Amino acid sequence: MAHRSDQAVASQDQAAPEPPDDGPPQRRRQLVGWVTALAALGVSTALVGGGLWLTRLSIAELLIGAALSERGADADFDVVSLDFHHATLHGVRFGAENAPDAAIASVEARWAWRGVVPSLTAVRIIEPRLRLKLDARGRVSAGALDRLQGGRQARAAPPCRKSRSTSLTAKR
Repeated sequence: MAHRSDQAVASQDQAAPEPPDDGPPQRRRQLVGWVTALAALGVSTALVGGGLWLTRLSIAELLIGAALSERGADADFDVVSLDFHHATLHGVRFGAENAPDAAIASVEARWAWRGVVPSLTAVRIIEPRLRLKLDARGRVSAGALDRLQGGRQARAAPPCRKSRSTSLTAKR
């Protein structure tokens, strides 16, 4: 009878048997890979889109605040509503918090879509208040609003349409 260590050495000399190839054919493996990759892409795109939608109000406040700062405005506001057709800002204030130079209770903007480009259709300003000062030389000053500038021009503004509307609502 052979010793066990001799059996182990003898078995190393023999070639290992090939496992049977029961796997799917090459074409099917590629299809499964592509389907998995596309599913992962779809899920990740949906997660990114959902995350952007849930944080849209914070993102809008950041972008609007940056645009106003670029134009020289010291403004404070809250975006309370934003969807694909309108936005609502409450508590819009220009200037110091305890003595604002301009304050607006609410601003509502509506737009329509022309393909993938939005077109502003209406702006509604509710309860605007403006504080003006008259200096010794007789000039009128609007405080923080005097520093407003045009900002950078990326492209020429489209011509005004007659259907645009602006409305002011005063407090009674």
